[in-house]
Amino acid sequence: MKLLLELKKKIAKKRSNYVRSDAFKRKCIPLQWRAPRGGHSKIRKKRRGKVSHPGPGVASPKAVRGLTMKGLKPVTVSTLKDLEKINPKTEAIIISKVGQKRRIELLKQAIAKNIPILNIRKPEEVIKKVEETIKKKQEIKKKKTETKKQKKEAAIQKAKEEEKKKTETTEEQEKPETAKGSKSEKIKTLEKRQ
Repeated sequence: MKLLLELKKKIAKKRSNYVRSDAFKRKCIPLQWRAPRGGHSKIRKKRRGKVSHPGPGVASPKAVRGLTMKGLKPVTVSTLKDLEKINPKTEAIIISKVGQKRRIELLKQAIAKNIPILNIRKPEEVIKKVEETIKKKQEIKKKKTETKKQKKEAAIQKAKEEEKKKTETTEEQEKPETAKGSKSEKIKTLEKRQ
């Protein structure tokens, strides 16, 4: 197995980047290699000066094909049940597209079971960062809820004060009072008599 892995490394170093025909001409054609099928295609006919073809010597040995450079089989994981099935001696995990909370759970379980993780280099640092962001979000939420409560209380107090003012104004309207600069009713009646 070790010899095959070393052979795989050597082949990988020699392997050139095979590009699909006309991929550099158009954006819609991806760079990933596909065999040309055109009847007049010079690349299919392997003409000199055209893009090179991947041959049988390019592939890694069959026993080691699809494994990592350490000889582990990559397995995608999205739940804790998937983690329980994994053998840490022969398999390594790739954590799929998962939310932050579930990712932390998966990372903690993987570290506890000594399972190698391929798509995260330093899982301890990632766990710390994610926990800090979660704490910050919780603090921001608390502040928002507190401000909302304060605003509601202030609005309720304002409404009560306005109701009091309205009741006071209605009472004042019932009692006729003279405004500044206007004559009272008694003075008006005396003027009429004269």
